[in-house]
Amino acid sequence: MERQKRGPAHRLDNVKFSPVRRVLNLANELQSQGRDIVHFEIGEPDFDTPDLIVSNSVTALRDERKTHYASNLGDIGLRNKIAELLKKRNGVEADPAKNIIVTVGAAEAVFAGIMAVVNEGDEVIILTPAFMFYENTIKMAGAEVVEVPLKPENGYQIQISELKEKITDRTRMIVLNNPHNPSGVVFRPEDLMEIGKLAVENDIMILSDEIYDQIVYDGRSCLSLASVPEFREHVITINGFSKAYAMTGWRLGYIVADEKWIQAILKVHQYTTTCVPTFIQIGTARSMLEESCLQQVENMRATFEKRRNLLYEKLDAIEGIRYVPSQGAFYTLIDISKFGLSDGEFAERLIREKGVAVVPASGFSENFKGHIRISYATSESQISDGLEKLKEFCDELRGEK
Repeated sequence: MERQKRGPAHRLDNVKFSPVRRVLNLANELQSQGRDIVHFEIGEPDFDTPDLIVSNSVTALRDERKTHYASNLGDIGLRNKIAELLKKRNGVEADPAKNIIVTVGAAEAVFAGIMAVVNEGDEVIILTPAFMFYENTIKMAGAEVVEVPLKPENGYQIQISELKEKITDRTRMIVLNNPHNPSGVVFRPEDLMEIGKLAVENDIMILSDEIYDQIVYDGRSCLSLASVPEFREHVITINGFSKAYAMTGWRLGYIVADEKWIQAILKVHQYTTTCVPTFIQIGTARSMLEESCLQQVENMRATFEKRRNLLYEKLDAIEGIRYVPSQGAFYTLIDISKFGLSDGEFAERLIREKGVAVVPASGFSENFKGHIRISYATSESQISDGLEKLKEFCDELRGEK
């Protein structure tokens, strides 16, 4: 009897590739054919990594030969600096020896945090639209995704009554992303406090992805739930250096949690990535809190705020679209439903006809169609050029009706 050939693991059956990467791949393909493309699809700062981090990492690599394994937890010097940053910026108390793991970017931290806590058959609440990494990691863990939609008419703020309705005996975790990708909203502290209380009352863990917490505007700040003592045992905090420090390619993140969760998370981390390259950790530790480095971080934040304002000035000149102004990160969701195209059709035609790459928002939730996401982590000239082309496209679509 002939044996039937077996395919990939069934746990991947419902796991999807990133919609952002799908658009980026198409944009790169068109660029290789000689097309000029405005990149609004990728959430990557167009700045260089702060000079001091680069120079200190090069020294650690070339002159000091820091090329051997680091601790699975991460270099203790870097963990000390992360603890100092957490205390200074967010009021979070973390023991560098017991509460912090250095990870390969915030993405690995999300993966390890979910895999270490969530069991097969559990329910995990996510606020949608949401960064697609959450949904797909939850599915790999064998758990069920429960969506709580964030609505533009509410400014994408959390409606606590709607979240409460989704909590059951099977709820194991609530995933938060603040500031939020893809809307750019900064969640209200009073709503986050209510979520913390719900977590304690129902013995639910909170995975709080705070990767954009240093990129906020108009004098805002973000509440980190781990800074509230009574919530601390129920919060796993995710953060890293990719966005605020423009270090996407360095793959340097961290996870902060109570010691009992750190030990479980360490098992996942140990058998997936072992450790981040040692010279990167040392170079970053020697630089991240130095004044020259922090000034570059602040300069980037201020520039993003200026770009955001330019984006809205240009968007306001386009008839037929609506948006909720972002308060943090570098994203805006734009309602294009009046043009009669699905978000996928709109994005496909926009890149092929005008050379402007955006992400269909349905990639962040199947229930969230009729919107596109724009990343303004690019130059003012690119923003102006891209928005002029978007306006042309929208004008032409109105003429087709």
